Amino acid sequence: MQSDVLRHLSPGNGFLLERPSRKSRSPFLLYSTIGYVTQPRLSEGGGDFLVRTELLKGSGDLNTLFLSGDAIRRYFYGLADCSAPSDLYALLQVSETITPGDLRMAWRIRQLESGNKN
Repeated sequence: MQSDVLRHLSPGNGFLLERPSRKSRSPFLLYSTIGYVTQPRLSEGGGDFLVRTELLKGSGDLNTLFLSGDAIRRYFYGLADCSAPSDLYALLQVSETITPGDLRMAWRIRQLESGNKN
């Protein structure tokens, strides 16, 4: 069994953990700060949307990441399954014509309901 490999990207700017011995979906875990994100674009295969992200300078050889729309939904909305609502308005159960202030309030209420204190 191989051991985990930890690679520091740069001092204070994150790390990349490789877990070759695990049978998980992805053998890599990246912890870094994102500096810039582009607008979502449809992938070449016509499937999910992709977002290009640029890591802050000093991240070593790793400069750019492409994140799928699914990964972003799971991270920010806490959605793990495909049967969950596909957009923020459906998730919060609010109208698409809601004001920004009311949208923030609906988001905070959802965080309280889910037990997320951030």
